[in-house]
Amino acid sequence: MTSPARTVVDLACYESFEAAVCAGDAASLHYSDLAAAVERSGQRAGIARARRVAAFVDGRSESVGESRSRVYFDRFDVPAPDLQVEIVVDGKTYRVDFLWDGVVGEFDGLTKYAGDQGSDAVVREKLREDALRAAGYVVIRWTWADLADGRLARRVLAALAVG
Repeated sequence: MTSPARTVVDLACYESFEAAVCAGDAASLHYSDLAAAVERSGQRAGIARARRVAAFVDGRSESVGESRSRVYFDRFDVPAPDLQVEIVVDGKTYRVDFLWDGVVGEFDGLTKYAGDQGSDAVVREKLREDALRAAGYVVIRWTWADLADGRLARRVLAALAVG
């Protein structure tokens, strides 16, 4: 059995950058010594990718969708956002998944909109988004399907160019 950090290094050496980042983000919530695990791995095959993964991992990503979004933004040269930022509007605090200069990004995995509580979640999200927009933020939402091509990146870059 290996440590979580060693497991992430092994994944990074043999799997895709995206898969390793997703595992690394999740593992970093519980184990933070990924850089040391990379160094202990020596010069094995794939170690350069493992170093890149270790530098990229961020435990503030709260879901696989957020981790995949970060990899997507990196792939399309979108500036790295701040993660899990709290924004106070009219005395109410909203925590957003991603924040660039004046642009809020929200990954929607859609599970919170399912079931009996789904309509309540939609109303809460709408009110939250209205408050952020009224405070001057541009809000961009996306789902899994939006990570398939460059259109989301163009939307974010266009919003950043305006702001």
